[in-house]
Amino acid sequence: MGGAALFAVGDGEVLVRAVLLQIVVILVAARAAAVVVRRLGQPAVVGEFLAGLALGPSLLGRWQPELFAALFRPPLAGMTPEQSALLVEQVLGFTAHLGLIFLLFLVGLEVDGRYFRRGWGQPVAIAGVGLLLPLLVGLPVGYGLAWEEGAIGEEGLLSPAVLFVAAAFAITALPVLARILIDLGVLGTHLARLALASAAITDGAMWCLLAGITAWVNRREVGMGFGQSLLFLATFVLVMAFVIRPWGGKYLRRALQRGEGRLSLPVWTGLLVLLLLSAYTASGIGIHAWFGAFALGVALASVPGFPAEATARLRTLTQGFFLPIFFAYAGLRTDVFVMLEVWSWPVCLGVLAAAALVKWVPCTLAARWHGLSWREAALMGSLMNTRGLMGLVVASMGRDVGALSPALFALLVLMAEIMTLLTTPLVLLLARGTEWEAPLRASAWLWSQSVPAADTSVSASEAIAATSEAPPIMKK
Repeated sequence: MGGAALFAVGDGEVLVRAVLLQIVVILVAARAAAVVVRRLGQPAVVGEFLAGLALGPSLLGRWQPELFAALFRPPLAGMTPEQSALLVEQVLGFTAHLGLIFLLFLVGLEVDGRYFRRGWGQPVAIAGVGLLLPLLVGLPVGYGLAWEEGAIGEEGLLSPAVLFVAAAFAITALPVLARILIDLGVLGTHLARLALASAAITDGAMWCLLAGITAWVNRREVGMGFGQSLLFLATFVLVMAFVIRPWGGKYLRRALQRGEGRLSLPVWTGLLVLLLLSAYTASGIGIHAWFGAFALGVALASVPGFPAEATARLRTLTQGFFLPIFFAYAGLRTDVFVMLEVWSWPVCLGVLAAAALVKWVPCTLAARWHGLSWREAALMGSLMNTRGLMGLVVASMGRDVGALSPALFALLVLMAEIMTLLTTPLVLLLARGTEWEAPLRASAWLWSQSVPAADTSVSASEAIAATSEAPPIMKK
């Protein structure tokens, strides 16, 4: 089947029809895959990503190239096939990036002091070693990978490529981790709160590092030096901390009181404008737009009732519409076979094993040093190895700024997904004899052939708020 069979040339609506059909196919495939993987005990985001990977050049593009071209490379009037493909990809990419702005705003709202209000020693220690050692190991691994021909992006940026590899080694996916803990029914336990606190610290530190990397890479594009970019970054953070957080928080508290816990349409309109302006400003000073959205979320996370209200309003659209498109967009840019043209299977498997161990071992040892049993410490190491969505975001940032080649991008994408695939099986394997055994038995997760349906009725913020009487982090 050729592309012309689906789209007539010379029609101004061709692009609209092309993108609409792509979105329909993406949403249907993502939902079907999510249902299947949920029955297998995996988070829905794994299925959504696998659907995007299947629709891309790694599977559909290789085994059904004519169908792939008809869906994702439609002919447009007055354009070469390459130009039309680029235009359609850019439209889909803009939709995916817009969705990531909303997602990172919601992720920022999850970084709240409630995670470690009653104690900070354990999560800081676990997050610290879980950041430092993966970064130290990721740097030489990144250099080793980047020296191969075809490993770095079209900009020829060796050092940024290495830094993105190191960041991919160190990241922990807070939103995916929170969703897994909600699905398992263990969010109110000591181990879950400790894992969330450690992941929140990790994500906050990693986003600061990524902001610095992107500021360095984009310094020529925005016409400023690296020191000037850092100065603007520091100013941006200070404005968020000392202007947006107190004054915006005060306004939102009053608005929530007037609306009895709900925000009115005018308030939401103003909030969305502020969100887009934050993303625009972050992009304009040389850091990624996503960091602006994340920083705004962190600034407003302490407003009582606002994280739950924002999550309730934005979660369905973000998770049900934008995220599958982002996964498909990542899948369309991921070609596993291109990766294997640069490195052999043993090299790729070695990198994946190193990424898993360099995160799991130090987090496990740190948790054991701070009083957890060996099983509980191993659980903590497994949870901190959840890369998921944040791993994809790191890889996408590196690809967007031209630091990562298609081959290195594919390797980091696979790393993120394989680490996430391993999380739930390892948790179920290690849960015996821990405080998680009883709730997992009660929810039929352990030692049962049936897997319960995912609980998507609450967000991490809502669930943590509902478990405010749970044991403090520093005590068992």
